Amino acid sequence: MRLSPHRRRYAGLLVPWLLVCVAALAACNADATSPEPRGKHAEPEVQTRSLSSNDPRFHATWPHVRDAQRLSKALDRYVKATVDQFAHEYGETDGGTSAPELNIAWRLVADDDEVVGVRLESYLFAGANGETAGRTWWYDRASGRLRANAGLVRSPAALETAVLAAIDDPDIDRSLVSSSLEQGAPDVDFTDDGRLRVRFAQYDVAPGSAGVVAVVLDEAATTALLSPFGERARQAAIDQPPLGDDLPSVPPSPETTAPTDPADPTTPPATDGATGGATDGATGGATGGTDKPRVNCRKVKCVALTFDDGPVTDTNRLLRILRRADAPATFFVLGQQVQTYPETLARVARQGHEIGIHTWDHRQLTTLRPRAIRGELVRAQLLVEQVTGHKPTLFRPPYGASDARVLRIARSLGLAQVLWSVDTLDWKNRAVPPILAKVRGGARPGRIILMHDIHRTSVDAVPKVIKLLRRQGYHLVTVSELLGAPQPGRSYSQR
Repeated sequence: MRLSPHRRRYAGLLVPWLLVCVAALAACNADATSPEPRGKHAEPEVQTRSLSSNDPRFHATWPHVRDAQRLSKALDRYVKATVDQFAHEYGETDGGTSAPELNIAWRLVADDDEVVGVRLESYLFAGANGETAGRTWWYDRASGRLRANAGLVRSPAALETAVLAAIDDPDIDRSLVSSSLEQGAPDVDFTDDGRLRVRFAQYDVAPGSAGVVAVVLDEAATTALLSPFGERARQAAIDQPPLGDDLPSVPPSPETTAPTDPADPTTPPATDGATGGATDGATGGATGGTDKPRVNCRKVKCVALTFDDGPVTDTNRLLRILRRADAPATFFVLGQQVQTYPETLARVARQGHEIGIHTWDHRQLTTLRPRAIRGELVRAQLLVEQVTGHKPTLFRPPYGASDARVLRIARSLGLAQVLWSVDTLDWKNRAVPPILAKVRGGARPGRIILMHDIHRTSVDAVPKVIKLLRRQGYHLVTVSELLGAPQPGRSYSQR
């Protein structure tokens, strides 16, 4: 059987989870809180874990399900092993716009009182073309056991026969389909209406241009194939609400949504790298209401605190810290995290902080095709608007990787690009003192400070960061207050 580079590299990781043996997740950012009652949108029911690095470039998120510890531990092991393999192979890079990247995203594909299903999708960019592969885990709440994908059907041989019969695309190599199924089917779930779906990794059974190949069986074939557990899993998949449904919202606030008029002579024009613009009425991202007087950053020393990659559970602790300190901030959020923590994002907006987007799942935009770039931005932008009532007008590209294509697409979506001036390296140095040292050494009027609310140590550092900056005479403001009127398609930072 021909294996793609992606599969050759990670073949040892696409075996049943019990065969994966790696070290404990000592380096993992643990985003945990005390459990609360179950519910379709109860945030503590499914919490996210994150592993992220700018060099080498990887970003992985996966769920912990409160009452499915064996499932959560299996996901821990798989993700950590995949990330370790990537980091070992690629090590540090040149940090260019085409640097190797690993991205792992997830989706809850089934969830009811009996069965949980989780699908992870990994994207590997190794310097030429990106390759995508998926894997699905099933957990039986009734027995407390993990169930293999093969347990969804009565007969693996019958599944192979049904999948081959359903293929009508001549570009799909049927012999490779058979070989892949004979080695196990790692990526099996259900459509919204309950039909069985078998996916094959990019390049495994068809040319790479076909992407991930999905074969969907009809209702009759699905019913004939499913085991008793498979029937329960199908029902759990049907019960799972579609993405984005029933999310809470924050009423729009007229006081904070009127943008500064670019033609207003009191507002200096935005330029690449410009900072320190007038701030009266400027709100470049989604915000909640606030009656706090605006700060004129042309007359006083201003800096902007920004937080990437959330929201997460610990974002709530950060919000309490910011509220007690009366300190505004700008949050560049991931759409996938908003989907998991909509109530936390609603709280960010209600507190009056600014909200920009950081794409849907943190993929390096410069390695994607234009349609995929647009999708990463649009999905996150629309979900934030659905939750907060405000459409974001700021975005930050993952890893700071951008180019002319990204900016053209951003302009068409009404998005200004915001980079940073001070990188605290909190993703690398998980301790308060080095974060404070970076802030102390980098703070200048008009600068944008980069932090991440997914790291507990970063949140721990925030009270001391605020105290340090105020001792030096700085006013803390949002990015749009700092810049004045960020313009779509323009890039802002001060190096």
